[in-house]
Amino acid sequence: MHANATQGDTISPEDYTTLFGWITFRWISPLIARGTQKTLNETDIWDLSPTMQARPLHMKFSATHRDTLLRRLWAANSRDLLMDFGLTYVSVIFNYLGPFFLKNILDSLDARDRASLTRAYIYAVLALLSTLCKVQADLQHLWYAKRATTRIKSELMVAIYDKALKRKDLSGIVDKEKSKRAKTSEGTATSYLE
Repeated sequence: MHANATQGDTISPEDYTTLFGWITFRWISPLIARGTQKTLNETDIWDLSPTMQARPLHMKFSATHRDTLLRRLWAANSRDLLMDFGLTYVSVIFNYLGPFFLKNILDSLDARDRASLTRAYIYAVLALLSTLCKVQADLQHLWYAKRATTRIKSELMVAIYDKALKRKDLSGIVDKEKSKRAKTSEGTATSYLE
């Protein structure tokens, strides 16, 4: 993090945005505006959110103790994965509401009376609202899926590097007894030379 870090300058505003800013992804507008004026460089991009940086993820993942790696990954990321699954399910439901409302609109227009016309308008507004809800569910679903993917990838890399760094190098040693004899024979050979 930079010494003069400010929100929207080097600190990602995604963690500090309002509910409306989150729903509309308005927090990314300054980056888009900067990108339309000039070519973006690495210094123009915000730092990752602390919830997606490697060090905090490593600390949280290391504190999670389960029997297997898969269970550790589930324990560390279950919220994001459940949100992704739930929003996918909500999106599918809203996807089927579009044809349902369209059928009701067409059925209401066939009656040709004032009450049916009012019902058709109500169904049209409901169809619009269901489409907006579907789009929002899709946006949030993609966000949680990206977040879960990024976090799991980082946690797997941390687990691999952690295991590799803790592993002892025994590549040249075939037998411990032979290595002890080799060390003692080297020790006696050097004592004879002295």
